[in-house]
Amino acid sequence: MIIALLASTALAGGWTEPKPYITPRINGGAVVVNGEYFGQLNGGADVGVTTKYKDSPHWKSTTRLGGTGSYGIPSGSLGGDLRLGSFIGPSSKLGHLQLGPDVWYSGYGVPGAADYHLPWSPGVDLRALGLLGVSEGLAFTGEIAPGWAFNPDRVFGMVGPFHEVHSNVAVHLNAGINLTVGYFRNWYGWGTTEGLILSFGI
Repeated sequence: MIIALLASTALAGGWTEPKPYITPRINGGAVVVNGEYFGQLNGGADVGVTTKYKDSPHWKSTTRLGGTGSYGIPSGSLGGDLRLGSFIGPSSKLGHLQLGPDVWYSGYGVPGAADYHLPWSPGVDLRALGLLGVSEGLAFTGEIAPGWAFNPDRVFGMVGPFHEVHSNVAVHLNAGINLTVGYFRNWYGWGTTEGLILSFGI
C-alpha cells in the first residue's frame, strides 16, 4: 500500500525541486567499550539533496553521501565510515520520520587495539530517523539502524537477526552555529560501544 502511494505521488509530479545541502561536523566524546572508557574524535561531512511532496499527504525525501574519519585517544586507533543512503517518509511542520537503506563501508582499529577493532567491510543498514522540531532553533532526533556486514571477519555474532545495531538520540541547537549534544549506543556480536555525542557545524 505504501509503495503504491509513493508511486502514485511520484507520477503525479507534486515534488519540489531538489534542495542541495552540506553538513560539516566535528565531534568527540567518551566511548565506553564493554565498561572501559576511551576518547574518540570524529570529523567529516554529509552532502545531499532533499525534496518534499507539496500536496497532502506530505512526504520528505533525502538522499545523501557521508564520510567520517575517527581517531581514538589514547589508543591511536584510526577508522572511517563512508555511506550512501536514500530515505523517505511522512513530514509535517513539527518534524518528520524517514526510513530507507544506507549502504556503507567502514572499519576501525587493528587486531589487538586497546579500544576495539572493527574489520573493514561493506554493509547495509535499514535506517529509521525521526525529528521533532520544538522551535526554529531547537530540535530532537532519534535514530536506529540495524544492519548486516558483508565481510565475514566483521561478523562476530548476531544481534537478533542482524550483525550490528546502531542507535542514537540527540538535541540540536541552531544559534548561529549548529550544536548537537547526544548519546549513542551500538550493539555487536562481541559486545557494545556507547558514548556522548558533542558536535558542531556551520
